[in-house]
Amino acid sequence: DVIGIKVIRSIGLPTDSCEVFLVGRKDYSFKRDDQVKVQLGYDEKLMPVFSGFVDNIEHGIYKVHLTALGLTVGLLRLRLNRVYLNQTAGKIVRNLAQEVNLKVKEALDGINLPMYVVDDDTDAYEHILRLAERCNFDSYITDDEQLVFKKWNGGKKHSLEYGKELI
Repeated sequence: DVIGIKVIRSIGLPTDSCEVFLVGRKDYSFKRDDQVKVQLGYDEKLMPVFSGFVDNIEHGIYKVHLTALGLTVGLLRLRLNRVYLNQTAGKIVRNLAQEVNLKVKEALDGINLPMYVVDDDTDAYEHILRLAERCNFDSYITDDEQLVFKKWNGGKKHSLEYGKELI
């Protein structure tokens, strides 16, 4: 029943999304906020490419257009007022992720803050980025939608040669 799938992943702002187009002549049972997991591949070798929740469903004459958003969108929507006293940056990040039911793969403690104020002028994701900057950490979302908050120690080095890999 799938006509097409479009997955959009973002490196910077965690606004991953997925659009699924289905044959419109069937009555589907999914509804807003249902969980969505998309795996793509060949034969039995499927790889997860998206997980999130249904945000919008549009029923047309010939097709159904389902739009899903990644789990991290919750951090962008979360605005709250809270004061943290004598907490590590990692503990604050874990608490903010817990507010939107986002799993944390790894969150190192980082610096100890005598006081940190989370205000509703800024979303939770921006607060996490600010804490990462203060700790000289990196913060990102893994392929399986888990938050990482830790010092970046470098990655694989790749050699590129003009005319061979670069045109």
